[in-house]
Amino acid sequence: MTSWVSILIGYALGCLQPGWLLARLLKGTDLRRVGSGSTGARNAGRVLGPVGFAVVLLADAGKAALALWVADRLHASSEIRALVLPAVVTGHIWPIPLRFRGGRGLATALGGWLYMDPRLLLAPAVVVLLLYATTRRFSQSFSLAVLAVPFGALALSSTIETIAGTGLVALLVVFAHRSYWMTVSQVSQGAVASQPGG
Repeated sequence: MTSWVSILIGYALGCLQPGWLLARLLKGTDLRRVGSGSTGARNAGRVLGPVGFAVVLLADAGKAALALWVADRLHASSEIRALVLPAVVTGHIWPIPLRFRGGRGLATALGGWLYMDPRLLLAPAVVVLLLYATTRRFSQSFSLAVLAVPFGALALSSTIETIAGTGLVALLVVFAHRSYWMTVSQVSQGAVASQPGG
């Protein structure tokens, strides 16, 4: 029963939004009303600058590592532990205190995967380079490259629970970034339409 608490703790930690909090305290700005509307590091950097971006990035990644560490201390089963990171990412994307308007979960997912096994990031690193070479859009490339993580977990002979958990997190991150790809699609269609005969 105690191990189930780690899932609730994970979601609660995910709901903590350091980007929103710092922007509110230091600049009096609600990140949900600025730029992309995300409370994550990239949008926070628009308000807080490079240092703020770095602080929020580390904090968003750190809360995932903290949640997994707590699960370890509670001796959570492999099945429960596999659900902790998805719970953190879900809390980050849909935080109850901010009326379910948070960040997009990328830094949080990366922090959790780094804690689990840094080798999990090798596959997405290769994929992001290939996608960026094609699209020249870093955030969008990274948001899709996370889909390679469960395949990396499979290659590392991870447990089925770990593979499923990383896959769920990857899908959450891609879903949270869907607006980026909708924007890219609209821009591309507009460019085609503006061409002669388009």
